[in-house]
Amino acid sequence: MNRSTFRLMPYINRAKTRADGTTAILLRITIDGKKTVMQTSSTASAS
Repeated sequence: MNRSTFRLMPYINRAKTRADGTTAILLRITIDGKKTVMQTSSTASAS
């Protein structure tokens, strides 16, 4: 049986800060070395 890897890494992209000082929370998903990034509906302060 092959073993697969699965990782979730939430992060914020400080380079894309909105006028009100918030930025979107992104989620990087890695499964067996294949990466994809999703934007969540949540925001956070960029400071």
